[in-house]
Amino acid sequence: WCIAFVLLPTPTIRADDAVAVFSDVYNGYKRTKLPDGRIKPETYAFANGGMQTRFVNDPSLTRLTFTDVARATVEPLKRMNYIMATKPGETDLMIFVYWGATQGSSGFDSSGFMDAAAQASALANSQSELSKATPGSAGANGEAAVSDAGQEAREAALWQLSIMNRERDEIDARNARILGYREALQRANFASHIPTFQDVFHEVGENRYYVVLQAYDFRTALKLKKLKPLWTTRISISEFGRNFDETLARMIASGSRYFGRGDGTLHRYEELKGKVEVGPVEVIDAKPGKG
Repeated sequence: WCIAFVLLPTPTIRADDAVAVFSDVYNGYKRTKLPDGRIKPETYAFANGGMQTRFVNDPSLTRLTFTDVARATVEPLKRMNYIMATKPGETDLMIFVYWGATQGSSGFDSSGFMDAAAQASALANSQSELSKATPGSAGANGEAAVSDAGQEAREAALWQLSIMNRERDEIDARNARILGYREALQRANFASHIPTFQDVFHEVGENRYYVVLQAYDFRTALKLKKLKPLWTTRISISEFGRNFDETLARMIASGSRYFGRGDGTLHRYEELKGKVEVGPVEVIDAKPGKG
């Protein structure tokens, strides 16, 4: 008899599990190929871009140092033929490393202000109807006063709603710049009914861990004291249910394929997980062999 084991790849389908990667190149940067077809190695030195974050209930985010985050990128960079320099005179790139967690706008719930505006309007209407139906009411002047008060309440609620929406938009725009969602968010604003763009609003609005690598020409920075950008890669993932140290390697692995290259487009990579399931048990009778 035998037991059949089936290995089934089960992709994680939650959008929160996808690693988002945005990468682009600047100033005509392009990798050079050697005669044998391999990519020419380039040397680099790290620079501390710093951590930017809000308060996060994740000790690992504040515990990890610049050295820890930079060290996590060394091997992925090496696989793309970026080699850590040993001498300043032989250094091609200066790679700034940034990391942290964004504060999403999802906590800005505008529904409360919308409800307040609706309640104010309903209250004004009911008071107006009551004043008309009540004998001995103040008449037209009384109705006008009730109407004015209701209008003022509606305008106040709508004014507060507009402020809330403006603050939310400003937060989304800042996070989109950090995470690499700027172009995607601009497109989403014109086609918000499309499910893909709804995902963009959701992801920009949530709290996300991120790592950003920005590469500059080292010699220009050394000689001219100017930063000449060559390429950037922005990597992020939903903070929900995760710790930064546990997801750092996965983030870097997903983004590393775009180190030094990119098309200015946002990409998402979902983690594929495998599991073993026991299939139907089939009993096979063994037949006596011929002796």
